[in-house]
Amino acid sequence: MAQKLTLNLADILERKYPSGFHVPADIDLGTFLEFADDDWDHCLDLDAHLEAEDSVALVWSVSDVLARRPDLTAEQAWTVLVTARDDFRRDECHLDFIEATANGVFPVGPLAKELLCRRVKSLLTAAENLPDSGLTDPGGFSSLASRIEDLEKTIAAKGDEP
Repeated sequence: MAQKLTLNLADILERKYPSGFHVPADIDLGTFLEFADDDWDHCLDLDAHLEAEDSVALVWSVSDVLARRPDLTAEQAWTVLVTARDDFRRDECHLDFIEATANGVFPVGPLAKELLCRRVKSLLTAAENLPDSGLTDPGGFSSLASRIEDLEKTIAAKGDEP
């Protein structure tokens, strides 16, 4: 879901120039900017706007990922951010989540295989903990089935490599 911020430019200009301003009659943007005594940089209080909408926004950047995983490229860090965004859980909203996502997407070091095996075992445990009937918790079954399918695709793709 894209976050959009709607700006009322007329309101901004009225607050910026309460007494109005003088411009030549043939107003075009170049002429207007030439006669304006302004740098046209305006800070918007996004937090105040979001608070009025009872919302918050979290922004993670490639530099956040690289601070935790400097061994990744900027492109890999972007992949981590997109994966973290898509897998986001409200109770895991912190930089440790980004680090864990990076480690899951791009396992590192001598323990990489062990970490992957642990993840597979956790999927097995999750499957064992589901109710006996898929009708009892269809969302749980479908979510777990999707995760297992992704894992199978990843393993199959790695097996096709020379």
